[in-house]
Amino acid sequence: MSKSHLTRREMYDLVWSQPLETVAENFGLPEASLRKICDHHRVPIPPPRYWTQKTDGKDVKQTRLYPTDNPQDEWVHLALSCARPPATPPRANASERGQRLIRSRLSVETMIEPVEPLHDIHPTVMETARTLRGATPDADGAVRATGSGECGVVIGTANIERSIRVVDGLARALESRGLALHGAGRSMQITSGEDQVTFSLTERTEVDPHVPTLRELAGVERRRTDGTLNPLADLWRAGYGRAEPAPVIRFTGCLMIRLADQHVRGTRRIWRDGKTRRLENITGDIADGIVAYLDGIRARREELERFKREWRLSETLRALAQAREEREKRRRDFVSRYTAILAEITELETFFELVQRRNSANGRGELARIVIWVNARLTTLRRQTEPDRIAAALTAEDLFPETDDLTSSPPDILVIPDDGASRS
Repeated sequence: MSKSHLTRREMYDLVWSQPLETVAENFGLPEASLRKICDHHRVPIPPPRYWTQKTDGKDVKQTRLYPTDNPQDEWVHLALSCARPPATPPRANASERGQRLIRSRLSVETMIEPVEPLHDIHPTVMETARTLRGATPDADGAVRATGSGECGVVIGTANIERSIRVVDGLARALESRGLALHGAGRSMQITSGEDQVTFSLTERTEVDPHVPTLRELAGVERRRTDGTLNPLADLWRAGYGRAEPAPVIRFTGCLMIRLADQHVRGTRRIWRDGKTRRLENITGDIADGIVAYLDGIRARREELERFKREWRLSETLRALAQAREEREKRRRDFVSRYTAILAEITELETFFELVQRRNSANGRGELARIVIWVNARLTTLRRQTEPDRIAAALTAEDLFPETDDLTSSPPDILVIPDDGASRS
């Protein structure tokens, strides 16, 4: 096999089509050298016993070829790859890394025109501007104004003055519409009566994967050779990138305002820089959008309050209906109880008259004693059915009150006191 320049895909297809020993022999290389070539160019090779298991008919899986961000890996030069990659001189290495960092950090600044610092700043934004201008960027190059009373701005250093102008213009636009902007530490807030909107100003970021330098690649090869390579920290893992160093977070220069509250249908929640319009030039439109969002929140709250009032009304009517039904049952039970007493009185009177008429001459014995019991029972029952006693029982059971709350007129029922429970 005379071809000495292959793409990663060609090499990948080759080592997975036949054993690695056969491929190395065709190229006139030792198998160990071919393994180093594939590893150097991030070409996965079949694991041990792969070809044996495949020959035996077992289910074997082929490792996927993942893309690489290093263009040096795309072409495999077999004539040069047998030797260990030469280490890059420290000076050239530092220059390469420095140029990469400069490109990542200044890519935003080349897109953004310099902004004149704003001097007449709205009082609400004064503390935020002071913090942003004096802040030290963190490891990702971000500056933050998220302290007490600040507006929760998180942006790159190139957009400090722009962000101050955006928040200042927004505060003034909202003030002209009767709304006051308040810094809440990690966000900004606007309160109108019972309704509130929370939003923040951020800058969109992108993550650039770390591209290893030639010196880093040579270091990996050297550690692999001397046996000090840590696979979890140093190897390129398919689909996960390199564990160290961390990817570079790049600020794109695109500022964005996002409302953090619940979604309101038909309203806008996000404003970001466009190709022709920047946020500092559309603060009036953003303020109008926030006012519309507040109106939407207010409409949702009022709709929820109306629903709660209707629900409480339905629950009140249901409870009244249930109470009336229970009282009607008690009334029926009361009448049934006294109806039974009157029926017993009638039966006892009939029995008493019958015994008296047929056995008037016999005034002794068991018959006389039952007559005495019947007469006593009649006296007790007649006393229970006296009007005063029935009225007292009705009063005690509250079956027919003078003012009946369970049969109030509809207007009295519909007036529900505002106890604050309907406020969201």
